[in-house]
Amino acid sequence: MIDFRVRLRTSEALEAWVPKPIPQFERYIDFYKMKPRLTYQTPEETIGEMKAAGIAKAVLCSGSKKGNRFVSKMCEKYGNFFIGIAGARLENGIMNAYRELKKMLKAHFLGFNFGGLLQNPPMAIDDKKLYPLYSLCVDYGVCAIIHSSLHYYSGARLYLNHPFRIDNVAVDFPDLRIVMSHAGNGFGDLPLVLAQRHPNVFLEVSALRPKHLSQSYVTAMNKYLSQKFIFGSDYPLLPFTIVDEWKQCVNQENHRRFFQNNAMVALHGRKK
Repeated sequence: MIDFRVRLRTSEALEAWVPKPIPQFERYIDFYKMKPRLTYQTPEETIGEMKAAGIAKAVLCSGSKKGNRFVSKMCEKYGNFFIGIAGARLENGIMNAYRELKKMLKAHFLGFNFGGLLQNPPMAIDDKKLYPLYSLCVDYGVCAIIHSSLHYYSGARLYLNHPFRIDNVAVDFPDLRIVMSHAGNGFGDLPLVLAQRHPNVFLEVSALRPKHLSQSYVTAMNKYLSQKFIFGSDYPLLPFTIVDEWKQCVNQENHRRFFQNNAMVALHGRKK
């Protein structure tokens, strides 16, 4: 199995959470009962937890230049277990972000991770300033993982994150593989419409529990959109044992797609 969104529990990886979370993450600790999982542990210990849950590889998503260096180090040291996705921040200008992303894609990172509400200042996920970065992803044949779901940080306007903006990006970049992080949670059935409408739009379910899904989502992932849903935990928001709940939600015949194949298509454009 591939877990499409994992954060390690080293001091570098948790600096936005420990000892005091940044404002964007404050509400998540109690909401997800995270405190037992916000202690430090080695990458080897995290890999051990992954293996116990049946997870062979984890996608590490960066959000900044500093994060890119950390993810790069982890992928270099534990290459059999981690897949690197680059981040870039725009407060220092689009050209700096462009150069940083290009550098990481040249270093064989497999995508670009972007959260508009975490930028300073927050920005829309279809802002034209981002288009050179999306273009880079197309040129390098990698995916863009875009946060386009409910976010509990009330210091930025949620409309910047609205999944309907994914439609604008998908129309302007039909060859870009777009992964909607957290499956567009909080916006009704619109994300399902986007995944059905656009061949290259995927829905990744990290930080979600199956029991909270609407019936329309369960039907879509088991029937007409079974090739679009991707497993993710967002560990340590949720423990790796969330795998067991998803195994009960996803029909047995779709397990290979949900836990592995769809992730490979999103990352590589084909099954490897």
